[in-house]
Formats: sequence, C-alpha cells, structure tokens
Amino acid sequence: MVHNCNLTIKTVVAIIVIALAACSSGGSSSSGSSSSDGKSSNDSGQSSANISTTTKSSEKVIASGYTDDLEWKIVGTTLIFSGNGRMKVYSAPIDIPWYQYRQDITELKIDGVENIASFAFFAFSKLTSVTIPNSVETIGKWAFKDCEKLKTIIIPNSVNSIGQDVFGDCKNLTFINVDENNTKFSAEDGVLFNKAKTTLIKYPIGKTNATYTIPNTVTHMVNRLLRGIRI
Repeated sequence: MVHNCNLTIKTVVAIIVIALAACSSGGSSSSGSSSSDGKSSNDSGQSSANISTTTKSSEKVIASGYTDDLEWKIVGTTLIFSGNGRMKVYSAPIDIPWYQYRQDITELKIDGVENIASFAFFAFSKLTSVTIPNSVETIGKWAFKDCEKLKTIIIPNSVNSIGQDVFGDCKNLTFINVDENNTKFSAEDGVLFNKAKTTLIKYPIGKTNATYTIPNTVTHMVNRLLRGIRI
C-alpha cells in the first residue's frame, strides 16, 4: 500500500509539473506574440511617420542652373537664387533660363544677389511674394512688369537705382514701401518717389483711390503713372 501511495503521489506531482510547464509556455508564447505584434506595430508606425515627414519636408527641384556668379533653382513653386554676386543681364525675357517656368512661380528668394536684372521676372503672373534683400543695389527695367498678382513690394536701403517701368502693369500692386534709411528713394502712402519727393516714380495701379493729391514738392512725374486716376 505504501508503494502504491508513493506512486500515486509521484504521478500527481508529474501531472502538476506538466500543467505548470504548459501554462508557462503558453504565457510566454502569448507575451512573445504580443511583443512581436507590438514591435511590428511600432515599426509600422515609425515607418509611416518617417514617410510622412520625408514627404512633407522634401520638395522637388524642377530646374536649376547658373547665371554668372549665382545659382538658381526652382523648388516646388519657389524660385531661389543663392551665392554672392550679380545676376546676368539678358537682352530679352525669352533668353532668361527660368522664364519658361514663369506661370508656375509664386514666390522668390534672392539671397546674396547684388542686382535684379532687366526682365528678370517679367510676366510672372502668379508671383505673389517678393523679398528683396539688402544686398540688392540696382533693379533693372521691367524687372517685375506684368506681375499681375504682386500686391506689395518693399525696397531696402541698399537700392540706389530703379529702371524704367519696373512695376508696370502690376494690376494688383497697391503698396510700395521703402526703407527709411534709403538715400535715393522714399515712399508715402504706398507711392514711390525719389528721396526728395520731387519726382513721383510710381503710383501703384492696384490702388482703388478715386482721387490722389500729389505732394507740393513734386516737380516731375514719370510717364504713364496715373492712368485712370483723377489728380
């Protein structure tokens, strides 16, 4: 009887050990699966975030090249100039390498540029934003002519020469501002003058004023300034 009792106890213990081992194995497997799934989920989430970030931060370079000392490139809808030096002066808009993209450009960035060449942004009909850096000394003729969506322009203190009809036919241009430290030009109520306000250079045609009172200091006006405006 003692022998049989010992056998029975051993059998029960063996069953319990097997059962515990099975439970332990199942829990570990479940935990491992969960961990694996969690890792997979995390990896997937991290991958999606990286893709999203890359898509958001990267922009396609449409075209690029050089104009004398400067590099230019079109990124998305922004035309960017970089480097230090002068922009090449072209004899006609059709000769300008970025001119063929004029219908796509909405913004300009022209860091380090010493001049804005004649015709440089002629008929950029979707251009809405321009920041002229303090490095620019001259703006050539017709540089922004026919930029129909351009609304405001700020001329920095470095500019000492503005060519013929630079902002001609900019239908939505309502305001021209000039840095107060500029020694050649000034502005009043969004209208461009020489520094002494003896010459009225440009009255923005986007202004909705029915009448305009010319300052008493003005002795000369550039042609085609005030079309449709009673003075």
